[in-house]
Amino acid sequence: MRNGIVFVIIAGIWVFFAGCTRLFEPAVIEDLLYGQYVRDGWEAFAQKNYEYAADRFSRALALDSTRGDAYAGFGWVYLMTGNYSAADYNFARCALRPDSNYYGYAGWAFLMSARDSFQVSNAYLDSVLTHRPNWVFPFYPRLLTRHLWGLKAHNYFLLSQFSASLQAVQAVEPQFYTDVQTPEGLTELAQKIQELLEGVETAVPGLPRPELTRFSTSE
Repeated sequence: MRNGIVFVIIAGIWVFFAGCTRLFEPAVIEDLLYGQYVRDGWEAFAQKNYEYAADRFSRALALDSTRGDAYAGFGWVYLMTGNYSAADYNFARCALRPDSNYYGYAGWAFLMSARDSFQVSNAYLDSVLTHRPNWVFPFYPRLLTRHLWGLKAHNYFLLSQFSASLQAVQAVEPQFYTDVQTPEGLTELAQKIQELLEGVETAVPGLPRPELTRFSTSE
């Protein structure tokens, strides 16, 4: 019995030191650093320090370009600074990674809408809304699911698919109804879409679209 206890103690000590030794393996250190750089990047992003955020995401990619997190961060940095080509490149790279995250798809959806690719934007929105129905973007701008439905309604509106636009609004506000066959109804719908996108239009470039604004404020 005593020998068994001694064996357990020795085995425990061996496991402890083996674990400590593993912490100093290059792959483990790189993984820890990658995670820290990504967290630092998002923290800087939340403070609108896009230059520093880009630096952190760049350092993360230098350590591991096979993961999607840093690409998603880069995409959002470029989206917020109006560099749509670079944003598109990074969101696309994020989507190709096995661990592709939905920050990337959501950002890509906003980007595609800003570039008038409304159907593509809605396809990316569907990816997020289907797999992450309670999705939250906890940085600046703080985005909730209602903003994604608002963007989807916005896209359908500008595609002149007004019934689909209304359905997207009703996914968030089931009690809302207006007759989209009338000019008055379309005006009400456009105003409701802007309500759903409130806060986004001053943060994400390209929203709301001037066409929607003019329509909702027309006599």
